Amino acid sequence: MLPDFPRIKSERADRLMKRAHTESRAKHAILPKLSTVMQPEGDAVNLTDVEGRTAMSGYEQFRSKLEVTLDELLKLDDEAWFEKFTRMTDELADEEMKLLIHRMNEVTTEAGNVVDAKGQALSEDHLLQIIDRVQLDFEDGRLSPDFALLTSPEMGKRLSELSVSDSFKERHARIIERQFSDWRLRQADRKLVD
Repeated sequence: MLPDFPRIKSERADRLMKRAHTESRAKHAILPKLSTVMQPEGDAVNLTDVEGRTAMSGYEQFRSKLEVTLDELLKLDDEAWFEKFTRMTDELADEEMKLLIHRMNEVTTEAGNVVDAKGQALSEDHLLQIIDRVQLDFEDGRLSPDFALLTSPEMGKRLSELSVSDSFKERHARIIERQFSDWRLRQADRKLVD
């Protein structure tokens, strides 16, 4: 019979899980900005949107594999374990991003916030339509630093190459001003909890 070392296994598992969570969230810039909630049981959750609508949502599964042979189990040092584990966390992060993008696509389509360029090249008008359709938040009179556009790498490259005209800057400023006014109305209308 092989000896069992439950304390050592438990400590190693704890270290690996903490590192997996940290590394997988760090791989994609947007993941650390998302809040997470530990829900130990159940197969669905009630989600309430900013307008107060509640809907039941099932969980989506994403997973990766960590395979270790008996020979590796006996020979691998901590760094080799972490290297194997890092490959797994990269896969988990990629799966989480695919799930996030899929869910964001569903939500934005449902909300009517999709801007379809109908095959045209990205333009200032498209970018202004995107900014105009999103409900923006502000802090201290400025656009919230948490505002981010989630794009594919190709779209991010095109956005960075997009030159903006003075007309764009003026129209952008008007949109931000209107969004700020709308935000102030939402803030004044919110209900505070005791």
